[in-house]
Amino acid sequence: MEEGFDVAIRLTELSDSSLIGRKLAPFRQICVGAPELIAIHGKPEEPADLTDMPFIVETNYRFRSNLTFSHPNGERRSVAVKSRVEVNSAEAARQAALCGLGFARSPLFMVRNDIVAGRLERVLEDYESENTAIWVVYPHRKHLSGKVRAFVDFLVTWFEEEQLRSAF
Repeated sequence: MEEGFDVAIRLTELSDSSLIGRKLAPFRQICVGAPELIAIHGKPEEPADLTDMPFIVETNYRFRSNLTFSHPNGERRSVAVKSRVEVNSAEAARQAALCGLGFARSPLFMVRNDIVAGRLERVLEDYESENTAIWVVYPHRKHLSGKVRAFVDFLVTWFEEEQLRSAF
């Protein structure tokens, strides 16, 4: 906000802040790897397998190279990965994964088409990554302009309708 932006969209859980945050939609994160990478290093079967495999770390996540997974039986597992590549955007992580530079954790909506096309493969399918959300953040409500309020309301409505469309 110090840089003059009225709103920001964040793809992570919010830490304490003087900003107001409104959750727009949840999203799933999954682990993926290029077929060529899997041919060389094998397909990880458990989260611990990632400790000895090349991994692409997105530095915007709070815990960076410490990944937490939930097994369908309710068990939670954490694993520290060694970064082969560090990037500061989900798109850069996706591109690095497509190049076979390592396994990556990515929002499902960003890699869905790559999986369908066979450019990336999902790994650790029995384990769910910690889910997060898309947030819109803005300054305290008493300073909220009409145009910002209208934009935030539009985003909330659009994401609600998008979730309904993708449910079918």
